[in-house]
Amino acid sequence: MSRQCNFWQNRLFIPLWFLWSALLFFSSSLYAEILSLPHAKLDGHFIQGGLVIGKTTPGNRVYFNNQSVRVSHEGIFLIGFHRDEPLQISLKITSPEYTELLDTTLNIKKRQYNIQRIDGLPPPKVTPVKPEMRARIKKEQQLARQACTRDDERRDFMAPFIRPTIGSISGVYGSQQNLKR
Repeated sequence: MSRQCNFWQNRLFIPLWFLWSALLFFSSSLYAEILSLPHAKLDGHFIQGGLVIGKTTPGNRVYFNNQSVRVSHEGIFLIGFHRDEPLQISLKITSPEYTELLDTTLNIKKRQYNIQRIDGLPPPKVTPVKPEMRARIKKEQQLARQACTRDDERRDFMAPFIRPTIGSISGVYGSQQNLKR
Protein backbone atom coordinates (compact mmCIF):
# COMPACT_ATOMS: atom_id res chain seq x y z
CA MET A 1 0.00 0.00 0.00
CA SER A 2 1.45 3.35 -0.97
CA ARG A 3 0.82 6.54 0.94
CA GLN A 4 0.48 9.95 -0.68
CA CYS A 5 2.60 11.81 1.82
CA ASN A 6 5.12 11.27 4.53
CA PHE A 7 2.88 12.66 7.29
CA TRP A 8 2.37 9.38 9.06
CA GLN A 9 6.10 8.76 9.33
CA ASN A 10 7.18 12.09 10.81
CA ARG A 11 4.07 13.38 12.67
CA LEU A 12 5.43 16.93 12.61
CA PHE A 13 2.30 18.60 11.24
CA ILE A 14 -1.40 18.21 10.65
CA PRO A 15 -2.41 18.95 7.05
CA LEU A 16 -5.50 21.10 6.73
CA TRP A 17 -7.59 18.50 4.90
CA PHE A 18 -6.98 15.97 7.65
CA LEU A 19 -7.50 18.55 10.38
CA TRP A 20 -10.92 19.60 9.07
CA SER A 21 -12.02 16.00 8.49
CA ALA A 22 -10.84 14.94 11.91
CA LEU A 23 -12.39 17.96 13.62
CA LEU A 24 -15.72 17.18 11.98
CA PHE A 25 -15.53 13.70 13.46
CA PHE A 26 -14.02 15.03 16.71
CA SER A 27 -16.98 17.37 17.20
CA SER A 28 -19.23 14.40 17.85
CA SER A 29 -18.84 12.60 21.15
CA LEU A 30 -18.72 9.17 19.50
CA TYR A 31 -15.52 7.46 20.76
CA ALA A 32 -14.22 10.61 22.51
CA GLU A 33 -12.04 9.79 25.49
CA ILE A 34 -9.96 11.66 28.01
CA LEU A 35 -6.82 9.86 29.12
CA SER A 36 -4.81 11.25 32.03
CA LEU A 37 -1.23 10.02 32.15
CA PRO A 38 1.77 11.12 34.19
CA HIS A 39 3.01 14.33 32.50
CA ALA A 40 0.23 14.39 29.87
CA LYS A 41 -3.50 14.65 29.36
CA LEU A 42 -4.92 13.32 26.09
CA ASP A 43 -8.38 14.15 24.77
CA GLY A 44 -9.79 12.76 21.54
CA HIS A 45 -10.57 9.69 19.50
CA PHE A 46 -8.23 6.75 20.07
CA ILE A 47 -9.34 5.03 16.87
CA GLN A 48 -7.84 4.62 13.40
CA GLY A 49 -8.34 7.94 11.61
CA GLY A 50 -8.84 9.75 14.92
CA LEU A 51 -7.30 12.92 16.31
CA VAL A 52 -6.05 13.49 19.85
CA ILE A 53 -5.20 16.84 21.44
CA GLY A 54 -2.58 16.50 24.16
CA LYS A 55 -1.32 18.76 26.94
CA THR A 56 1.98 18.44 28.73
CA THR A 57 4.24 20.76 30.70
CA PRO A 58 5.54 23.54 28.44
CA GLY A 59 9.05 22.73 27.26
CA ASN A 60 8.58 18.95 27.35
CA ARG A 61 9.29 16.96 24.21
CA VAL A 62 6.74 14.47 22.81
CA TYR A 63 7.48 11.46 20.61
CA PHE A 64 4.81 9.45 18.85
CA ASN A 65 6.13 6.10 17.53
CA ASN A 66 9.65 7.52 18.02
CA GLN A 67 8.95 10.57 15.84
CA SER A 68 9.10 14.08 17.30
CA VAL A 69 5.78 15.91 17.62
CA ARG A 70 5.52 19.72 17.62
CA VAL A 71 4.62 21.01 21.11
CA SER A 72 3.35 24.60 21.47
CA HIS A 73 4.70 27.09 23.98
CA GLU A 74 1.66 26.22 26.13
CA GLY A 75 2.46 22.49 26.00
CA ILE A 76 -0.30 21.58 23.53
CA PHE A 77 0.28 18.96 20.84
CA LEU A 78 -1.72 16.98 18.26
CA ILE A 79 -1.53 13.33 17.29
CA GLY A 80 -3.36 12.07 14.23
CA PHE A 81 -3.85 8.37 13.60
CA HIS A 82 -3.59 6.98 10.06
CA ARG A 83 -6.64 5.18 8.68
CA ASP A 84 -4.59 1.94 8.99
CA GLU A 85 -2.67 2.85 12.18
CA PRO A 86 -1.37 -0.17 14.12
CA LEU A 87 -3.55 -0.92 17.13
CA GLN A 88 -0.72 -0.24 19.57
CA ILE A 89 1.44 2.88 19.35
CA SER A 90 4.14 4.31 21.57
CA LEU A 91 4.08 7.70 23.28
CA LYS A 92 7.15 9.12 24.99
CA ILE A 93 7.59 12.41 26.79
CA THR A 94 10.92 13.81 27.90
CA SER A 95 11.90 16.91 29.81
CA PRO A 96 13.70 19.75 28.02
CA GLU A 97 16.92 18.08 29.24
CA TYR A 98 15.82 14.77 27.61
CA THR A 99 15.07 13.03 30.92
CA GLU A 100 12.44 10.38 30.20
CA LEU A 101 9.17 11.27 31.93
CA LEU A 102 6.75 8.89 30.21
CA ASP A 103 7.14 5.82 28.00
CA THR A 104 3.85 4.07 27.35
CA THR A 105 1.88 2.14 24.77
CA LEU A 106 -1.53 3.44 23.72
CA ASN A 107 -4.22 1.12 22.41
CA ILE A 108 -5.99 2.32 19.27
CA LYS A 109 -9.38 0.94 18.25
CA LYS A 110 -9.87 -0.55 14.81
CA ARG A 111 -12.32 1.39 12.64
CA GLN A 112 -14.71 -0.05 10.09
CA TYR A 113 -14.68 2.15 7.00
CA ASN A 114 -17.40 2.58 4.44
CA ILE A 115 -16.20 1.10 1.15
CA GLN A 116 -18.46 2.08 -1.69
CA ARG A 117 -18.36 -0.02 -4.86
CA ILE A 118 -19.51 1.67 -8.06
CA ASP A 119 -19.97 -0.70 -10.99
CA GLY A 120 -20.81 -0.07 -14.63
CA LEU A 121 -18.91 3.16 -15.18
CA PRO A 122 -17.66 4.09 -18.65
CA PRO A 123 -13.92 3.29 -19.04
CA PRO A 124 -12.82 6.99 -19.18
CA LYS A 125 -14.35 7.52 -15.71
CA VAL A 126 -12.35 4.64 -14.25
CA THR A 127 -9.04 5.29 -16.04
CA PRO A 128 -8.93 8.82 -17.48
CA VAL A 129 -7.47 8.94 -20.98
CA LYS A 130 -7.76 12.66 -21.75
CA PRO A 131 -4.41 14.40 -21.19
CA GLU A 132 -6.10 17.38 -19.48
CA MET A 133 -7.81 15.08 -16.97
CA ARG A 134 -4.55 13.24 -16.21
CA ALA A 135 -2.83 16.63 -15.80
CA ARG A 136 -5.56 17.75 -13.38
CA ILE A 137 -5.23 14.57 -11.33
CA LYS A 138 -1.44 14.95 -11.21
CA LYS A 139 -1.75 18.61 -10.12
CA GLU A 140 -4.25 17.74 -7.37
CA GLN A 141 -2.00 14.94 -6.09
CA GLN A 142 0.90 17.40 -6.00
CA LEU A 143 -1.21 19.91 -4.05
CA ALA A 144 -2.18 17.19 -1.56
CA ARG A 145 1.48 16.21 -1.07
CA GLN A 146 2.39 19.89 -0.64
CA ALA A 147 -0.30 20.30 2.03
CA CYS A 148 1.30 17.41 3.93
CA THR A 149 4.54 19.38 4.31
CA ARG A 150 2.96 22.20 6.30
CA ASP A 151 4.40 22.57 9.79
CA ASP A 152 3.60 25.71 11.74
CA GLU A 153 2.45 26.88 15.14
CA ARG A 154 -1.21 27.37 14.23
CA ARG A 155 -3.75 27.13 17.02
CA ASP A 156 -6.99 27.34 15.05
CA PHE A 157 -7.70 23.72 15.90
CA MET A 158 -8.41 24.85 19.47
CA ALA A 159 -11.49 26.85 18.39
CA PRO A 160 -14.86 25.09 18.33
CA PHE A 161 -15.75 23.51 15.02
CA ILE A 162 -18.22 25.47 12.90
CA ARG A 163 -20.04 23.29 10.41
CA PRO A 164 -19.84 25.06 7.03
CA THR A 165 -23.30 23.96 5.87
CA ILE A 166 -26.21 21.78 6.82
CA GLY A 167 -26.85 18.78 4.64
CA SER A 168 -25.61 15.33 3.86
CA ILE A 169 -21.96 14.42 4.30
CA SER A 170 -20.72 12.96 1.03
CA GLY A 171 -17.41 11.60 2.31
CA VAL A 172 -15.78 10.78 5.63
CA TYR A 173 -12.03 10.53 6.19
CA GLY A 174 -10.81 7.02 5.43
CA SER A 175 -13.77 6.00 3.28
CA GLN A 176 -13.03 4.58 -0.15
CA GLN A 177 -14.69 4.27 -3.53
CA ASN A 178 -13.87 1.33 -5.80
CA LEU A 179 -14.68 2.15 -9.42
CA LYS A 180 -15.36 -0.69 -11.87
CA ARG A 181 -16.16 -0.77 -15.58
